[in-house]
Amino acid sequence: MLHQVRKMIGLVLGILRGYATEDVFDIVFCKERVDIPKAPGLGLMLNQVDFSCYNKKYQNDGIHQPLDWSKYEDQRNEFMMQYVYQHIDQIETEDKSMLQWLATLNCHTYSFRDSSSPTIVDDKVSETDDLQIVAIEETTLHTQSNTNGKRDYDDSEKCDLPVKKERMEL
Repeated sequence: MLHQVRKMIGLVLGILRGYATEDVFDIVFCKERVDIPKAPGLGLMLNQVDFSCYNKKYQNDGIHQPLDWSKYEDQRNEFMMQYVYQHIDQIETEDKSMLQWLATLNCHTYSFRDSSSPTIVDDKVSETDDLQIVAIEETTLHTQSNTNGKRDYDDSEKCDLPVKKERMEL
């Protein structure tokens, strides 16, 4: 899945903000596409790499040296504070990508969707686009109320996982 981490963060924030319930976990692991918000990529980074398995496997082969970056931890932290976090703060302050994205969480159904691409609404919406936004919000509210235990269609047929099917049929 493309953007897997961004979608995991988006799903959790959707649940924490009340736009979805934990019941969504019953369908997100199915093969069918689920409408999940994709969090902005700004600030997402691999903070630390764990080489313990590599070191355990190769430390006694006489060729490889163990990889241990702990002696550089202070330098790494200083670099992160001075350059990386400062850059992230500057970009977020200017662009407000997270703030804008949080406002779109209610535009997702957190349920199965067709195979076509999701509808994208321009960030700079004109007055003529207000009707489009209202239509999306009404659809979203209708879909969310239907997915809280009262589905319009049998979601369990789309799920290949037996345990998930049992939960969804309850």
